[in-house]
Amino acid sequence: MEWFLMAFVFAILSVVPLLLKRAFILASIVGLSLFLFGGWLFYVATPHLMYPIFGLPGVLVFVVWIMTTIIAGATLFIEEESRFFKCTLPFGVGAFVVLMTTWTMGSGVFRSDDYKNLIGVMEVREWTQDVQPADPNHIRLVTEEYALFLAEKQLAQVPGAIGSQFDIDRNRIVLQRINGEFWYVIPLDFKSWKVWTSVDGVPAYIKVNGTDPSATPVVVNDLHFRYTPNAYFGHNLERHLRSDGYFFKGLAEYMLEVDDDGRAWWVVPVFETTIGWSGKVMTGIIQVDPETGSHSFFSKDDIPIWIDRAIPKSFVTQYISYWGDLKGGWWNSFWGGKDLVEPEYPSLVYGADGEPYFVTGITSTNDGDKSVVGFIYTNSRTGVSVQYHAVGGTDEAVLEAVNNKVNYRKWHGSSPTLYNLYGVMTSVVPILGEAHTYQGVALVKMGTTLETVVGEDLESALREYQKLLAGSGNSVALEKAHGSSEITSEVLRVSSEVIQGNTTYYLYLQDQPTIFTGGATELSSPSLTITQVGDLVSITYVPSAEDVEPMLKFTNHSIDLAVSSQQIVVREAEDARRAVEHLKKDGK
Repeated sequence: MEWFLMAFVFAILSVVPLLLKRAFILASIVGLSLFLFGGWLFYVATPHLMYPIFGLPGVLVFVVWIMTTIIAGATLFIEEESRFFKCTLPFGVGAFVVLMTTWTMGSGVFRSDDYKNLIGVMEVREWTQDVQPADPNHIRLVTEEYALFLAEKQLAQVPGAIGSQFDIDRNRIVLQRINGEFWYVIPLDFKSWKVWTSVDGVPAYIKVNGTDPSATPVVVNDLHFRYTPNAYFGHNLERHLRSDGYFFKGLAEYMLEVDDDGRAWWVVPVFETTIGWSGKVMTGIIQVDPETGSHSFFSKDDIPIWIDRAIPKSFVTQYISYWGDLKGGWWNSFWGGKDLVEPEYPSLVYGADGEPYFVTGITSTNDGDKSVVGFIYTNSRTGVSVQYHAVGGTDEAVLEAVNNKVNYRKWHGSSPTLYNLYGVMTSVVPILGEAHTYQGVALVKMGTTLETVVGEDLESALREYQKLLAGSGNSVALEKAHGSSEITSEVLRVSSEVIQGNTTYYLYLQDQPTIFTGGATELSSPSLTITQVGDLVSITYVPSAEDVEPMLKFTNHSIDLAVSSQQIVVREAEDARRAVEHLKKDGK
């Protein structure tokens, strides 16, 4: 009913110039046509009235006025039409002026500071201050591509062949935390009008484990989701909310999230525009029961703790685009082009504080630039952003580095995600085969060069990564930049391994449930090469609670080597130089 009332008002306002001319028959014909057209359009498009001049309906009224004026002006040679033109001219000119004024007042030419500030005040911090070493048990190894592949396979095995009636909604896959575990939640939806009329709602949704590629997807069934984005008439989710009080609010993404009790809800961000037609700002969320359609609104400060994605990803990308383009002012973005940056595609991660963050790489607008100049972490619940300076490669560059190692097998990397591994900024890249099957994982050490290791699983990749770090000259920087520990103990076992021409040593110490690894050259310790069982040694390392730890420093107290004062000076200078170099890469 609301849509036809909107269409009626649209039709009446559109024919006001005709009514003033007392062309009642023509006004009736045009008005009826516009009423039928508007009723169909508004019901299908479900527009809101939040934008300036009431959004789409208001714009259409002004467009009709302008077109009426143009048509009347084109027939001025007829006296009757000349008087008609005089009646329509004020409406046509007025509509044109209002549209142009509305557009101009929201233009970046005049509102560049407002656009730039949509992202809020960003604190600039050191990456390693906040991003704590990742828990290997909670690193995302399943990409959206692989999750959808698993979900489709699992759907085909569900009794009843529900896949013939319901599609996987590929656009609404959401990574979220449920009871401390990471899951992709993938809704199903009606395939067609015929299916919608034949069933009593969508019977299931699918969960795919986000950290274990070998885990079997879970089909949560025996449900009756009647209110979905692809339902019809009053059961269409957006139309239902519009008709139930949200005509004057903007509604963004429609995502299915599961609370800690295992109950699924549609979560719909609500927004308003703050800069003319643009400047979308989230004001809260609507929580909708998919079965009954009942819903509750929560303001931005009262969002339930289990909801992970309150700020739409598209808003985050748009804010960073505005900031990167307009932080030097509109004229600089149009003409000067100094220090312009643009965002990469955000990925969702969970911080050491347990909060969800969209992580967005920042890169120069120069075509072909494959290096990032920093990262922005945006809390997906509050919208608060923090900027981190960093040196590394774009997602494209990271995938290129991985693909160079695995292309010969017809594999490819997918969905890089940034983590702190052993105190080092690292991109974790799941590797998929031609048929989207999981083949392993690559770890890419971010920096001025991208160093990559590949393993058939996370554990083997971490082992190779430890060897890479031990041989990369990164140890001094790690010790100075991150919390380190030192132990002194007796060597129980010692071994070595030559990898790509470099010798890596492994030590097992008394009362230590860990194997320590490192290279003699990188540790500046020639005594490591002749260390034997029974020697008393001291080792400095960054604890990671794993069974293999890379050494940062090594001293063998059982070997008394004479070191000249000149050697001491040279070694200290070299340590200082390396520390400065790697600290610059690790955190500007």
